[in-house]
Parts: sequence; structure tokens; C-alpha cells
Amino acid sequence: MRTAALLTVLLAFAAAGFLLGCAAKQQEAPPEQIPVDTTGFQSLQPEPEPEPERPDTLPSVEELERRRLEQQRLAEQGAREQERRDREALKVVYFEFDESALTSDAREALRHNAELLRRYPDWSVVIEGHCDERGSTEYNLALGERRAYSAKQYYVDYGIDGGRMRLISYGEERPAVRGTGEDVWRMNRRAVTVVR
Repeated sequence: MRTAALLTVLLAFAAAGFLLGCAAKQQEAPPEQIPVDTTGFQSLQPEPEPEPERPDTLPSVEELERRRLEQQRLAEQGAREQERRDREALKVVYFEFDESALTSDAREALRHNAELLRRYPDWSVVIEGHCDERGSTEYNLALGERRAYSAKQYYVDYGIDGGRMRLISYGEERPAVRGTGEDVWRMNRRAVTVVR
């Protein structure tokens, strides 16, 4: 009986040691992580506003001056180009045969030109008088001068300083169109305003 009691005590110790060993192993193992699905939840905290983008550095004084000069250069280039187009936009004035009086079409062309002359007060102009091939050289030179004078007088009456204008008559020497006949002659009876 002693042996049986001893055997029971030994078995109890063995069972207790076994149980204690399993419990120790369980404590050593890290606790199992349970994944949490948060995709359906919204944060109660508002998301921070993104900061406005700022340049890393402000432009230097030299860079600002370079930009200003470039803008000024482009503006001046544009103004020169516009002035070139306006010079080319000056209209030719046409006259009836053996006349230096201005027609209504001639007055309209001169009004257009006078506005351009006002826009560019530094322009000095030459007003050229021309004739068709009919008539003597002396007569056509005098007629061309009267035509140029009629154009100048219109400009002066419009308020343009007469000191900015010079007159020249070419008579029949510089035809705009070569040939004969009324269609050709009509194009040669003219006054031309040229910027110098």
C-alpha cells in the first residue's frame, strides 16, 4: 500500500509538472493579433487642410529686374511692330483728271491718315503729288504740287502741325501703274503720304 501511495504521489507530481510546463509555454507565446477592419469607419477628426504651395525661395532683386526688362523689351518690340503696320496702312488719295480738289473718297482716306498722324506725333511726312502721263512735264509737275498741297491742307485743317510735312511733286515721272488708258491713269493721279 505504501508503494501504491507513493506511486500516486509521484503521478500527481508528474501531472502537476506537466501542467506547469504547458502553462509556462503558453505564457511565452506572443498574444495572437486580431485584425481589425476599419475601412467602413470615418475618422472623427477632420483631415488637415493641405498647405498652399509656396516657392522654395523668392526671386532675387536681379531676377525681378531681368523680368521687368524683358517685359519692357517685348512691349517696345510690339509697339515698333504696330508702328510699322500703321506706316503701311497710310492710304493713297486719288484725284479726278486734271483736278487737285479732294473727292469724298479722298477725304475719307485723308481722315484715316490724319488719325495715324495724331497717334504718332513724332512722324514727319513727305506728301508726294503724282499725275498720269497726259500733259506736259511742267504742267504735270505743277498739278502734282497742287495735289500734294490739297492733302497737306486737309491735314492742317484736321489739326496736324504743318511743320511735320514736306511737299514734293513727281508729276508723271513715277507712275504707280505702267501703260495707258483710264484704268491705268486713274491709279497714277494721286497723292501719297510717306513717313520719313
